[in-house]
Amino acid sequence: MPPNARGRCVTARAFSLAELCGGPANDRPYLLYCDARIDDRQKLAASLGLPADAAAADFILAAFGKWGADCPQHLIGDYAFVIADAGTGSLFCARDHIGARPFCYALSGGVFHVGAAPGPIVQSSPELGEIDPEFAAIKIARKQYFSLDRTFYKPIRKLAPGCTLTVTENGADLCRYWDPAAVTGEFGGSDEEAVAIAADLLNQAAADRLHGYRQPAVHLSGGLDSSAVAALAVKHQRANAGPDPRAYAWYQNSAGAVDDETRWIDAASRALALSINAPRQSVAGITELLRADWCDGPNASNLYHEDAVQRLAQTHGVDTILSGWGGDESLSFNGRGYQSELLGKRRFGELARISGGVGPISLLRGIKRAAGERSIPRKDSGKNRVTGENYLTAGAVQCLPAKQNQPLDFTNARSAMIGLMELGSLTARMEDWSISGRKRGIDYAYPLLDRRVMEFALSLPGHFFLRPGSRRWIMRQVLDPDLPALVRDNNSKTELARVEALKETLDAAIRHCGKLLDECEDFSGREGYVDIDRLREDIRSRRGETGYSSGWKTRALQFLKF
Repeated sequence: MPPNARGRCVTARAFSLAELCGGPANDRPYLLYCDARIDDRQKLAASLGLPADAAAADFILAAFGKWGADCPQHLIGDYAFVIADAGTGSLFCARDHIGARPFCYALSGGVFHVGAAPGPIVQSSPELGEIDPEFAAIKIARKQYFSLDRTFYKPIRKLAPGCTLTVTENGADLCRYWDPAAVTGEFGGSDEEAVAIAADLLNQAAADRLHGYRQPAVHLSGGLDSSAVAALAVKHQRANAGPDPRAYAWYQNSAGAVDDETRWIDAASRALALSINAPRQSVAGITELLRADWCDGPNASNLYHEDAVQRLAQTHGVDTILSGWGGDESLSFNGRGYQSELLGKRRFGELARISGGVGPISLLRGIKRAAGERSIPRKDSGKNRVTGENYLTAGAVQCLPAKQNQPLDFTNARSAMIGLMELGSLTARMEDWSISGRKRGIDYAYPLLDRRVMEFALSLPGHFFLRPGSRRWIMRQVLDPDLPALVRDNNSKTELARVEALKETLDAAIRHCGKLLDECEDFSGREGYVDIDRLREDIRSRRGETGYSSGWKTRALQFLKF
């Protein structure tokens, strides 16, 4: 690490800009606070004159010294960092391209506050704990609402993925350094070349994410993406005499009739010679999640299953979990928008073939699907659901904005992929898993969301994703040949058995929370947003216990303090 530089990872930190400006200016000492894993080390080390096994902090500081505010463009990996430069009296902040590492901040009274989640910031500076009424109302009322830069607290923001923030006494300058829409160039090679490049990138992405960890683990659902990532991790670990990754599933039926999910998981685990761990979440575990203050940290719904995985993984000494999460928006994209693109370009022959034939019936089927793609709404637009079954008070309903987000653009495969990347759901789950996992010493990594993989996927024309009889075509070509056809040919995204198994536990946890609500008298002001009497009554009567209504209950419960 360069002289006068230190690297730290902290949950919350406050910087006084006035004190920073008063530091020595002759040698420009840097102080680095980071949560980072840096990839593509050989190439970066050659550019910076560092050994490939240098610490992440060394790479970040050397890159900042060489490229300044442009350094994130050269840093591949998952990271969130702050560099305090006493020489210029400034702070430079950056977050990785997809937001795998969380980053929250507030600038108030000449002090810059930073942390992985809002909770630690508010705990250290309670004056920053002012609830944002509009944001709170939206989150309670709408299931599919994700924000890349807002939090429940009005003064606290998130640094959006792919952005930098430079802070001085004169203010803050936000800059976006990575934008999927700005990724240029279209791949023009053959199928064989595309598959070879994709396979090489995925292998490198998995290897980078295993570097430096003692006991890795993988998610294994039996689906295409998790199976692909698990196979890559197994191959790397065995080739390098490392321990086999632990394998975790959210659901596995160990008794009675075997459902589809169990068959997929069993097939993948047998092919890879891995033992499956499928911990069941408890009523007490979900109750604890629902009672945790949603304003301060993760959304409970992202942890219903993963919390149990983390608890078990911690006892196994796991320090990183590789997940296939996000593959649908990257190399494993299913080709949505391509039929619309073919229709727009009047490529009727290809449109008919994708729809199952060459005749007029196939063409009509393709035209119908293409028209359907062009009318797909954005998930958090349209259906407001602001009355009836949600639990907002009348006053909180007035805080909801009238304006809706614009629909996603499904006129072609590339625009559809970009829109889904930008939706925010990818980052929301990664933030929650990171915050929760870090408490148990576990990092998460997503090979399919590697920046190099994503940029290559963005360069591919639609026919690499959707072909006659095959969605996610290129991903199926790079899948490990040891994986069976049951996994390779799996087109299902439904997990009915898993969802049904969770319902019973979730409903019991909601009823238990209802009893705790009955005993609570002080809700710390949160009752201004949630109609507690109606919530109590619906839980007591078990109205709308399953389905979408349970989601309204859980969002209301998470927001309340009880």
